[in-house]
Amino acid sequence: MAMNQHGSFAVVDLETTKPSVSAGGRIIQIGITFIKNRKIVEHFDSFVNPAHDIDRSIQQLTHITPKDVADAPYFEELAPLLQNLLSDQVIVAHNVNFDYPYLNNEFERVGLPKLELEAIDTVQLAQILLPTAPGYRLIDLTRYLGLPLQNAHRASADAEATALLLLKLWQKAEGLSSKVKAQLKAHDWGLLRQTQAFLTLALNGKAKQLESQSTATGHYLIKSATKATFSYDSRSQAQLIGEERDLRPGQNQLINQTYDFLKSKKSGVFNLVTRPKMGKTSGSLLALYSTKIQPTLLITQDRNLLKQQEIILKRFNQQPDLATFKFTTLFEPNQYIDPKRLHESLAALGNEHGFLWQARLLVWLSQTKTGLLTEIMVGLNHRQVRDLVRGNQKGNFYQQAWQAAKKSQLILMSFDSYWALAERLKKQRHLMQWPLAILENPLEFRKTLRHHYGLSLPLTGYGEVLAHLIEKSAEFESLTLQKLLKSKVATCQNMLEQFYEQGQARGALKRIKHFLVHLSDLAQFLQKENIHPDFSHFELDQALVKINYLQKHRQFLLDTQLTSDEAGTQKLKIIIDEVNLCKAQFTSQIRRLILMNDFLPADLKTFFQDDIAPKNWYEGQLDLAEMALPIMVPTNQQFNTHLQALAQSQTGPILFILPTDNLISDWYQKLRNQYGDDYSVVAQDLTAPLAKLQRQYQQGRFMMIVGPSYLETLWQHKTVLPNVVVIPDLRFWDQADDWQPLLTALQGVEHGLILSPLTRKILRELPTSLQINRKFPTDLVKYYQFHLN
Repeated sequence: MAMNQHGSFAVVDLETTKPSVSAGGRIIQIGITFIKNRKIVEHFDSFVNPAHDIDRSIQQLTHITPKDVADAPYFEELAPLLQNLLSDQVIVAHNVNFDYPYLNNEFERVGLPKLELEAIDTVQLAQILLPTAPGYRLIDLTRYLGLPLQNAHRASADAEATALLLLKLWQKAEGLSSKVKAQLKAHDWGLLRQTQAFLTLALNGKAKQLESQSTATGHYLIKSATKATFSYDSRSQAQLIGEERDLRPGQNQLINQTYDFLKSKKSGVFNLVTRPKMGKTSGSLLALYSTKIQPTLLITQDRNLLKQQEIILKRFNQQPDLATFKFTTLFEPNQYIDPKRLHESLAALGNEHGFLWQARLLVWLSQTKTGLLTEIMVGLNHRQVRDLVRGNQKGNFYQQAWQAAKKSQLILMSFDSYWALAERLKKQRHLMQWPLAILENPLEFRKTLRHHYGLSLPLTGYGEVLAHLIEKSAEFESLTLQKLLKSKVATCQNMLEQFYEQGQARGALKRIKHFLVHLSDLAQFLQKENIHPDFSHFELDQALVKINYLQKHRQFLLDTQLTSDEAGTQKLKIIIDEVNLCKAQFTSQIRRLILMNDFLPADLKTFFQDDIAPKNWYEGQLDLAEMALPIMVPTNQQFNTHLQALAQSQTGPILFILPTDNLISDWYQKLRNQYGDDYSVVAQDLTAPLAKLQRQYQQGRFMMIVGPSYLETLWQHKTVLPNVVVIPDLRFWDQADDWQPLLTALQGVEHGLILSPLTRKILRELPTSLQINRKFPTDLVKYYQFHLN
């Protein structure tokens, strides 16, 4: 039956024992939700007896146990009914190329014919119609859209949630503008099965009236205090900030001392250290509004924090006691899309099919107010894709932001955009110095400084690409093009050899520039021939900008170094003078600086307060990060008893931090064998990369095993630290400073606790405010249940 607006759709979800039938996998639950006339009309679900054991990891994921399927029908008993139910239906699934083939393979296994039905993939539909979603797992999308999903990874619940998702996506497609609908229907996007046909069907539907949307054009009206004097009353401060009750502990002191610093006429730095989740962002902004210092830079590398700042500023706009303030967010030109380049990429398709990313961008372009490519959080990270649509200084979206920044009282920037744009913006605004900069979470500050001004050329990588291009030249039909490519490659190879011979000799910058110019010329030639090497014209142009700057400002160049690692990979590095460069481009450009952070390493604190601070700067500090956290310190003999008690207390998730890959592997096997029946045990790089572990295992009965690199991610705004952290091996933790990031992060976790067999030496060096427990009650299970719940 042909797909139509009033047709029948069967939304299918399977839970299985293995990834494929050919590998011995079997269905253990099937859920089907039926849609007719765009309404959910019926559900079917059943456990299925797989006739063999269910792996423990599958039980943990689905919560389906052997007991659940023991009396369930075998698939061969259900198969005729399923074929009858699904006849004349359009199959829908979230990842259709898993569920539909798996079901057909099961039919074939029991001697029935495969279904020959149209099928739709809701993952690809969501990627096109919800381009800014934070993720495309079913659980991500249901949270994003506010759809119900109880008992995720149960087939019946997942099928119903997918059905609701399909109806929502249908509505989204209908609500697009006629222009975007025409653009989406003009190309075949190479979608799975009949997903393109459904998209066209939905786009042909009558548009529903959409809710009115903001028509802001890049800056907002924000309010600052109208009163000349600042209210020190904590209750009125809480009302202004938007707290539902009194200010959080210490927040009143934070506001008042920040206000005092801002009202003083001193140039200087104010280092504000607090425990996490104390409300320092909203508190400092309230103090700023009360002093009316403008223009002010709000600088952080954390994109989530920038969004939070925007939300706070909009909330201040609603306060009747505050007056007008404008703010805008400004990034580098290449962070914005150039719509013209996107449409050029579509025009170049001709009769060929388009790409999923192009369809996503068309929909997003009709919705975005800023044009920032970072709004598309998932699925647009491929360098070649971004390079095809990046904007420049002439781009409309960038120009819109730039013009707003020239007039705004508050400018929100990343560290990268500060290095790239702040000096030029200061001149445009006819300022000698920025009156104030608030730097929040500055851990990435020096890294972005090195990235913006320094350079590391992967010589070995360039050599491998050039050698591959010589082989690829034989694919050119034109002998003229073959010779031209070989000539360009040979020139670059000869220059590369010179680096190996005299990379650190006098005149290195000039030779590096000469090489990059030729390499950029080669990249442009290859792009015209639709060849995309591992270096892009855009990246090489960025490198040339750095070389040109250092040629004009040689006082900031320390050295050029030819380095080689154990694998023989060679790089040519340009080392910059970070201290003097930062003095020239940062502290000398700012009259007052507020550093806001949960944790500032000693070396970075020295960098800000000693190395780059002008001699006449006032230095102030407020430290509200008092450590108050229980640490359980069993002996090595007691350690396993405590682990067993934690497991029996049914807490979760539990984080284990191990110093080496071998120990991570050993503990993964140990915990899986001992606690695998009650916990899902996951490990960094064994079951998933670290970023995926952090994204997927934030709640529930999990034991997550990671390495020390986990600590470097604690300051990303979305990272959620489990409230129980276990440190079994102390080889990475022999200094008190090693503990500081973890202890600080746990201050923001309710009922946080550390379990570790600490030595007396480490205990003596840790903050005295910590609750060190070396004597324990008899009933450890009850103790942990009481403390952690």
